[in-house]
Amino acid sequence: MPSAEAFAPVVVLGDMGHRWRVALVGMALPALFGCDSNACPGVGAYECASRTETATCAEVDNTFGAGQSRQWVTYPCPNGAYCELLDGYAFCSPVDGPVQQCAGESPSGFPERAACWENDLFPCMGGFLLIPDVGPTPCSGACTEVDDASCAYCLFPDASAEQDPACAQVSGTICEGNAAYQCACGLRTNELLDCTDGGLVCATGLDGTAVCALSSVQDPRCADQIGLAQTGAYCGDGGIVQCNDGYEVSFVACSCGPDSTSCDRVPDAGSD
Repeated sequence: MPSAEAFAPVVVLGDMGHRWRVALVGMALPALFGCDSNACPGVGAYECASRTETATCAEVDNTFGAGQSRQWVTYPCPNGAYCELLDGYAFCSPVDGPVQQCAGESPSGFPERAACWENDLFPCMGGFLLIPDVGPTPCSGACTEVDDASCAYCLFPDASAEQDPACAQVSGTICEGNAAYQCACGLRTNELLDCTDGGLVCATGLDGTAVCALSSVQDPRCADQIGLAQTGAYCGDGGIVQCNDGYEVSFVACSCGPDSTSCDRVPDAGSD
């Protein structure tokens, strides 16, 4: 007899499927067979199948017969979490109902800020804690909220948070001397990198974040290399220069390879 896997449906999500990957990815798909009682209104629709399961409407290959049919496909929330339905979208939350930490959130759209729950950092959605597809961010130190609970961040062990005007409009990293610090909730928090450990300097990259570089001056050759990935390399000065965010960040002395972005491989002595 065919295995159970042979009857598993192939699911094609609608246009909104990617947006709500936070609620659905990483959860097991049960086998759903085509039947009129399971028909759903349209691809991309969501509902709570139960208090602990989300469901999305998808085109499912018919197991018996050709073609596809619209079916509700259910996904269990992780670790017994709860299904919440907001503005037609279903997602999983670790808490049954809205929480004070997320009060005042927009009722729809992507998460706008984070909140602490059991020392993990969760995004908020319409007053609820939202479980992302990769799970919440566990704080190695303390999950900390500002006084009015309008913002939250992870603070490393033995780290402190300080007011810094440079962090007022930044949610990322900044340079303080030759160290790169994290900005969160308008505060300078965790020291992420000490650039002097590698004999480098801390510089502000093209996207406004901190980068450890060979020089505090951007190199135009690196600016040409960054592209969308903001990284790249070029052949020059007797070797390969690695770029990041417009700066030279490392150098390897070698003969350049034919692609001008890597070194020629030199066979070891005695190799064929």
